[in-house]
Amino acid sequence: MPTLADVKPLAQALCDLAPGEPIAHGALTVVPLLSPVAPDPGGLTLAEAGDAVTIEEVRGAGAVPTLLLTSAADRPVLLLDGEELIAPSRPRR
Repeated sequence: MPTLADVKPLAQALCDLAPGEPIAHGALTVVPLLSPVAPDPGGLTLAEAGDAVTIEEVRGAGAVPTLLLTSAADRPVLLLDGEELIAPSRPRR
């Protein structure tokens, strides 16, 4: 089985990575790994995107709801796995 040293392009790419500024959301903290040769994607968390994002439930036959996210933000939006999404209250008919 090859080691990391045997796969030189991968070894070089990993050596070039530097930790970015930690991003915290609740009990989760993500430390981005940044490459000096690639631009910073500059993404937003859902909380940072705020009103620029709308999330709607897509009606379907499945047991698990499917969501549609529409973003008017000027940067990509990162949805964290396990992030709680609460739909706004709808008036009862």
